Amino acid sequence: MLCAHSRLTVPPESHFFNYWLREYGQLDLSNPADFETFWEIFSRSQRFGYFGLEAEPLRGEILQQSELSLKTVFRCWMDAFATKMGKPRWGEKTPIHYEHLATIFDWFPNAQIIWMLRDPRATSASLMKVGWASNYAYLNAGWWAGCLRSYEETWAKDKRVQLLRYEDLVATPEETLRSLCAFLNEPYESAMLKERDANTMPVNHRSGWAKAHLQTALAPVNQGSVEKWRSQLSSTQVAMIEKFTRESMVRHGYKPDTSGQMTPWQSVVFALTQKRHRADQKWSEIAQKLPNFRSLDDRWIGTGK
Repeated sequence: MLCAHSRLTVPPESHFFNYWLREYGQLDLSNPADFETFWEIFSRSQRFGYFGLEAEPLRGEILQQSELSLKTVFRCWMDAFATKMGKPRWGEKTPIHYEHLATIFDWFPNAQIIWMLRDPRATSASLMKVGWASNYAYLNAGWWAGCLRSYEETWAKDKRVQLLRYEDLVATPEETLRSLCAFLNEPYESAMLKERDANTMPVNHRSGWAKAHLQTALAPVNQGSVEKWRSQLSSTQVAMIEKFTRESMVRHGYKPDTSGQMTPWQSVVFALTQKRHRADQKWSEIAQKLPNFRSLDDRWIGTGK
């Protein structure tokens, strides 16, 4: 929706703060050797390829800057994508970057953050369908609760951060977008609802689930996904999720289906599920010691390792 605005563009997820900054933050990019080490890996990564940019012109632009740092790389990368799309303003949409807002605001003090919130049951059901997230409902619920706690304890009173419920966006899209545009100090444009397509949100070098997922985002707005979790989760999974999220759900307008307490049978299933998760963790620890093991980050970020 934001990409369809005449002044805004949001490129593919960069994972810059949770991966590139974490893995290569110790490098001094003002040192030519360190810069070339980083650039060789970064520019050849699958994640860079999603942006559809030429590496050499961007490298030249970065090297012309007065300061060579990862902050400079990130800014020039985003600027280059915005220029390609013919837009004066860019955003960034890696979800896990909520953990790095302090750094983001340090780099960009005037940044504005849209904090998306969705029913934890729908969130958990959605995450259980993708290979990079947990297939344990209660773990996804715990992640949801921790994410929301970060917002409430640290960012809720920051005027640069706006909470936006997914359900409001699909129920009253124009009204919600008008409010969002006011927050962003941008005029509302009907194209955000009616003219979304692959020209404003390119789907570069994607296949399988990722391509289908992005193409779905271009479909007309509908409320079909709001209650889909009811057919995707068992009653026990719903009880597990609400056990961890009930108070937060109510506080943000979501109606629980349970009392917050599990039945004796659900408690047994929950205990067995926790044991299975611990066994999975143990196997993961063993697997990481095996030859040719690739971490989740390497597969997800696509560093080419």
